[in-house]
Amino acid sequence: MMILTIAALLQVAAPFAEAPPSPVPGPRPTQLFIAPSGEPFRAARGEPYPVAVWFARADADHDGRLTRGEFRRDAMLFFPVLDANGDGVVDGKEIERYEQELVPEVRVDFGSGGFAYRAPTLAYDGQGDPTSRRGAQDDSSADAAPHTPKALPELPRGAGRYALINAPEPVVAADADLNRRITPQELAAAADRRFTLLDPDGVGYLTLATLPKTPIQQRGEARGKRR
Repeated sequence: MMILTIAALLQVAAPFAEAPPSPVPGPRPTQLFIAPSGEPFRAARGEPYPVAVWFARADADHDGRLTRGEFRRDAMLFFPVLDANGDGVVDGKEIERYEQELVPEVRVDFGSGGFAYRAPTLAYDGQGDPTSRRGAQDDSSADAAPHTPKALPELPRGAGRYALINAPEPVVAADADLNRRITPQELAAAADRRFTLLDPDGVGYLTLATLPKTPIQQRGEARGKRR
């Protein structure tokens, strides 16, 4: 099986990279889904929740199964958007741009503010291997377990409200050495960790029907049923 290097992944992804969304201050009247890479997908209210738009793009061969390779490739599509100056590294200023302009919803103080949300999380040892750490407060430096309906009473912080995995700031969470500089290798490694979280049985692919629903999606569906 051919193994693509990070450089090759970026070369393949570059033609498909989307322009960053225009900054819009304050709350936006749209639905939001934040992909595992941290990329935002928005849809007008009344339209289907945009997780389906992300899945359709990530599923490159359109067979209804999102493989690890497709998942990683999709994450790398977002790297050129984050790396605004094209120097091959997402630095502090580019992280700030992501948090302030591209997806301000990842900030804990956005909208209704911080939430005391506790969920199973993963800690990583020096070799990057996950070790279970249950009941810990979620943290922007680690990815947490996929959401379940039990998360509904209290919304997670930041991006965790709109994402499949409870990572309050998914771009910063990819910074394995905590130097505020994210490389393509770190983003690709984060994608692999997140795929493993979403594929706990190790079947090797994800389907749209079996993905966990984001807390915001769950809450919206619950409200719709009460009407």
